[in-house]
Amino acid sequence: MYKLLLLLFLTSILSAVAIDVYNDSPYTLQAKIYSVKNVELSSMTVISGHSIKWSDSYYDARDYSEGPFRVIFTCPNGDFYGKSSPVGQNSTVHA
Repeated sequence: MYKLLLLLFLTSILSAVAIDVYNDSPYTLQAKIYSVKNVELSSMTVISGHSIKWSDSYYDARDYSEGPFRVIFTCPNGDFYGKSSPVGQNSTVHA
């Protein structure tokens, strides 16, 4: 029993916060992920019909980010396409 609890505890410490960013639009989009403090954490290009997984690790990270997050989608020319907010940890976002 103690080994199982220890294993579950260690798994939760070493696992990462993740967001699956799925582009279900007919366009290639730029997705930017922001923290609750409005700090840009990541920027990625997502091709139409594809997804990218962003993650932030608990392990050995002083600047680990907790949710909720905000994802903003823009067109390649910089025009606003849409946003998802608030986005929880370990969730999927659609454009």
